[in-house]
Amino acid sequence: MSKNIDLISGKVAMPEFIIPIIITVLISIVCLLAAVIFI
Repeated sequence: MSKNIDLISGKVAMPEFIIPIIITVLISIVCLLAAVIFI
């Protein structure tokens, strides 16, 4: 249980870990839109 709490607190304390995920999602969305346009 303590390890799970540490992981949650670690994710909350490190927002810079969430930023790359958001960038990756945005890039994937742009790629999907480009694929739809080319199709």
